[in-house]
Amino acid sequence: MDDVITGANDVEEAKIIRSELDELLRTGEFRLRKWVSNNEDALVGVVEDNLAPPFENDVDFDAERMVKTLGLVWEPRTDTFRFKIQFEEAQAVALTKRKVLSCIAKVFDPLGLVGPVVTKAKMFMQQIWELKDTAQKALDWTIMCRHR
Repeated sequence: MDDVITGANDVEEAKIIRSELDELLRTGEFRLRKWVSNNEDALVGVVEDNLAPPFENDVDFDAERMVKTLGLVWEPRTDTFRFKIQFEEAQAVALTKRKVLSCIAKVFDPLGLVGPVVTKAKMFMQQIWELKDTAQKALDWTIMCRHR
């Protein structure tokens, strides 16, 4: 594991959690680094070398400070997670079950935050499985429809 995400009801609780995590992992000779919080008071006492560096903004959202954690992008100032999912455009390319399933599988959501969106996509995939060709035969993995 290389990242930890947790929360607290107030700054004092956050400091206690931070201290306990730090102490626990130090016994195994591990050092927690890249500390970040949506409340700067929770970071008082953290050595500067252990604070998260500014996020290299290679994501097109805006110029706000963001950090990557557990494969997600988090904006501490607003305490929001950002998701960016890119799919190749289906221009003059055959749309297949395999391509649809591949698009659904690209959604990385370890915390289940966009579960309803993923569920909708999986329901769409179920409907695709029920499609039949003109001879009422189930479509295979490689042929579904042609983009017009």
